[in-house]
Amino acid sequence: MEPIEEEPFVIKDAGIKPKKKLGIKQKIGIACAVLAVAVILYPIMSIMMRIYNRSRYRDELFLQKDVAKYLEDRYDEEFIVVFNRGMSGAYNYVQLYARPITNKTQKIQIQGYYNKKGKLDYYDDYVMIKLTDDYEAYLAPIIDKYFDDYKFYMEFHSEWLTNDLPPDTKLEDLWKLGANVDYPLPTLYIYLAPKQGMSISIFKQLCLELREAGLRGRVKTWELQEEARYLRLDRNDWGDNYRYSDYDDVSTAFLYDNEIKIMDE
Repeated sequence: MEPIEEEPFVIKDAGIKPKKKLGIKQKIGIACAVLAVAVILYPIMSIMMRIYNRSRYRDELFLQKDVAKYLEDRYDEEFIVVFNRGMSGAYNYVQLYARPITNKTQKIQIQGYYNKKGKLDYYDDYVMIKLTDDYEAYLAPIIDKYFDDYKFYMEFHSEWLTNDLPPDTKLEDLWKLGANVDYPLPTLYIYLAPKQGMSISIFKQLCLELREAGLRGRVKTWELQEEARYLRLDRNDWGDNYRYSDYDDVSTAFLYDNEIKIMDE
């Protein structure tokens, strides 16, 4: 029997044609089309992302965690948000208050402003609050010269926030940086025990010496009329009742670089 001759195996042409290279005009056309789509979609995507980011801050827990993380990253401490004042309609910022976990008496103000991406950029006044104890200790020997029985506290005005100051700013740095003038100016509250009294001339001399020591801002002395009220006063219970009163004698002065303005005159 003669062997059957098999036909050789041949791969048939599948009809796949080699790709043609795009010309310059075609490449330019595609690039323009992609660019046009990007130009159209980018504003839409930006708006959607901004809406999404802003919506997250309506979650109270998210906002508190975000603020605490901001403070922790900036100061290397742990913080807790104690109050959310919400959005200020007039100035378009979110205002919150926090404190270090290790200190219940310090109240830090944080303001958050929405950026173009819909996220909050935060600003705070903790730099000056951290300096309060050192600042008071610096001024105490001056006040001691004038009064025997008194209490005093410093308050930095929170509408001035201090992110431009380094987080590790020391008291002596304030004078080097001119920050006692250009940055938050404190109010110095001095509370005198009943029957101690203070003349306007003594008040002027005190203000002069405080200014020579570098203090800029407001000085208020209170001549409390009730012994029990004076004894109750401490840093943990220092509310508006000790800042405003219709029956205590109060003297106020503003200390500037080149003048002292006594408000009682």
